[in-house]
Order: sequence, then C-alpha cells, then structure tokens
Amino acid sequence: MTSVDVAPHVSVIIAAYNAEETLDAQLDALERQTADFPFEVLVCDNGSTDGTAAVTHRRLERMPHLRLVDASATRGPGAARNAGARAARAPFLAFCDADDVVSDDWLALMHASLSEAPFVSGTSRRPELNSRPENPTYFDWSLYRMPFFPYLAGAGAGNMGIHKAVFDEVGGFDETLRTGEDLDLCWRVQLAGYPLIANSSAIVNVSNRAGLRATMRQGFGYGAGDKRLTYKFARVAEAYEARPPMPDVDEAAGGEASGSPAAGDADGGSQGMRDRIGALVARVLRKFRRRPRTSDFTEITLKIATALGFRFGRIDTSVPQVEPPEKLPG
Repeated sequence: MTSVDVAPHVSVIIAAYNAEETLDAQLDALERQTADFPFEVLVCDNGSTDGTAAVTHRRLERMPHLRLVDASATRGPGAARNAGARAARAPFLAFCDADDVVSDDWLALMHASLSEAPFVSGTSRRPELNSRPENPTYFDWSLYRMPFFPYLAGAGAGNMGIHKAVFDEVGGFDETLRTGEDLDLCWRVQLAGYPLIANSSAIVNVSNRAGLRATMRQGFGYGAGDKRLTYKFARVAEAYEARPPMPDVDEAAGGEASGSPAAGDADGGSQGMRDRIGALVARVLRKFRRRPRTSDFTEITLKIATALGFRFGRIDTSVPQVEPPEKLPG
C-alpha cells in the first residue's frame, strides 16, 4: 500500500463482530494483495466484546491504510457495512468478511471489474460439509438465483464490489435484515437499472461454521431471512409473474442462497416443507446405515434448520415492500 495521503481507488470494507480468532488471516491476505493502486481497509467493529479492536490496532503501523470504524450503533452485518461505506474515501467499495480469506489478486481483479461495471461479484469457495480432511473437496459459487424469486441474480456480500455512488443511490444495505441483506441489496440495485456482473477469477475462501448448534442457528437465520424477502419483494414478484412465463430455474447451475448450501431447499408451503424435511431425513438415514460421519449431521442440520426458518420465521409487515419499476430488468 502507498502513502495514506494518496486518495484510495478502492475501500475494502470488512464487517466484524467478535472476529479476534479469524481477522488476522483476512488482514494477512489483504497485505499480500498484488494491487498496483492505492486502497484502504476498513474494519467495521459491530460492537465486539473480544479482541477484534486490539487485533486491528496491532496492525496499524505496518498497514497504514487500515482503519478501525466504530460500527456499534446498530447491530447486524448490513449496519456494519453501511458504517464502513459512510467512512469510505474511495469511489469503489469492495466487501469481504472477517472470517474468510481473499486470494492475493482479489482486489486487483475487483478493481478491474469495477472499472468496467458498477456492480460485480467474485467467486466464493468453501470446503464441502462432507469433505474429508485427507481428501478435501470444495464448492464454488458466484451468482445464483433463489427458487422463491428466480427473476434476478444474487451474490454474497462477502465477495462483492459496487460503485459508492450506486450504493448510496439505493440506500445501502437494509439494516432491518440480519440475513439475506446481500440478496436484498442485489435485487434493489438491479431494479434500479444496474446489472450484476460476475468476475469468476476473484476468489474468496469461505469458512464453515463450527458445531451443530452454530450451524442450526445459521440455517434457521437463512430461512427466516428468505421468508422476509418473499414479503418485501412480493409486489416485484407479482409484476414478474404478470409477464410471459419464464423457463424453469436450473438450481444446480444457479448456485446457492445467502452463502448457504441449504437456503434453496426451503419453500413457502407447509406441505412442501414437510416433504423436503422427510426427504432429508431419509437421506441421512441412508448415510448412517453405511459409514456415518460427524459432517453428515452438519449437512442435514443446516438443510433442516433452513427449511424450518423459512416456515416459522416471522415477517415484519411494517417494513415497506419494494415497488416494481416501470421496466423490469432480466
């Protein structure tokens, strides 16, 4: 990185909450960036009670473009990222997460894409839940479409870039959403007339949650967030449904939802949910009749918790619904 007096081309925004154990690895990766332009890194502390701030302070001398942003006023990843965007000095914003690791050329690739398009996503890569440590396998995803809203593509906020002017125009992340805030932003930006472009070479290595309890909370949160999005974008969905029928979404090619391998398994009907849970239970029983592994519990827990979150999650009807534009994209 160059002198702090030089205006940055890109502001890297990291939402961080109790990220003491993982943040160093992400900051190490940002130190290794091959970018030949000035950039800044903003760690947006969302009210951490651990040593997240101390980790950031220890690195300030050797990372002069690193800044700690107090993002504790409102809890939630969307609020933390919005705080970073308000503090950003660059015209381009690049979002990544405190518990992931970007590739060494990630920022250079994101900058190149943002020089051509106002809204971009990279490719996220994580170990499969059932991957064996001695022979790991990985799942990659970039843009994806949700079965309950297949009209527009989505991307994860852990690997996303956007022009600050566009981000400000649409009002940033919805701070009332604790999950699905990335999908919400993607859809609103596209409805405002800015297509979402993928750069498949911009890689972020994503970590899995540790433990069944954390996985269950994550899955339920994904499902509940998806349910809230069905309400928020109901009028947009109605407008799309009024158009000529679209081809069926190829879920296998379309990727995953909110960074979760299970969010696409949820649907709105209670009978559909029961059918999916029954099928998932049957699958795991077949696994355990062979050679059960701890990761099998993790996979089934995530899928079932997501379906339950979609079924039983609450919808805040006081949240304004999105109105469809005169001309629908896609």
